[in-house]
Amino acid sequence: MINMIKSDIPQFIEVDEKVLRKKCSDKLLVWMPTALFKIVGCSKDYFMTDCLIAPTIKSSLARLLLTRKVNRKIKLQINPPMINAKIYNHIACDPDAFIKDLKSLYDSVVSKHEEEGGWSQYIEPSRLAFAHVISPIKWILGPMENLKGVLSKSVLRSMIQDMLHALCIDRDDVGISEWIKAYVLIAIDEENEQTYLVMGKKIIESNVYARFIFRTPEIRNIIIG
Repeated sequence: MINMIKSDIPQFIEVDEKVLRKKCSDKLLVWMPTALFKIVGCSKDYFMTDCLIAPTIKSSLARLLLTRKVNRKIKLQINPPMINAKIYNHIACDPDAFIKDLKSLYDSVVSKHEEEGGWSQYIEPSRLAFAHVISPIKWILGPMENLKGVLSKSVLRSMIQDMLHALCIDRDDVGISEWIKAYVLIAIDEENEQTYLVMGKKIIESNVYARFIFRTPEIRNIIIG
């Protein structure tokens, strides 16, 4: 049995303040609650997952879509830099809740039963550009943003299954070896409805965060007001 390394005191993903001032001075800055984790026997990489949006709207699909690989050399710091940014508390942010949510999603996809509200509404290309959304499956990314119309539910199910497989959620013995509560800085361009993850010197556009922040009233009210 592997003992899990767990940190409940949130740390802040390091940002380069010079890059931040140069490229994000006109944007709304928010420290989003997340968790960094590793999956036992599945990948040597760290993943990052949401700890605010998914539990607030009670969506296991949001858990999946807001999970992405991060550089294993990612740096954390105990105190945030002196910048003007909102900060939110972590909600339902523990490995058991994460695994339970994604297991539930896997069961619903395999049984062809959508979760309440319907997972297909989130993945229609007309409503969500898939480029840069997740992650683990590189061949899913990029070309999806060029598709027109609505994908068939069988294709959507297959895509979700592939994402879950990349996280080893289809394994009976799936487990978390590390779970570190953290904050990632996001920069929000309200005028153009775009969001960016700020990690180190990198500023990465995130269509999926934009989808949930600007198209989900409950989240928009929390983040933007």
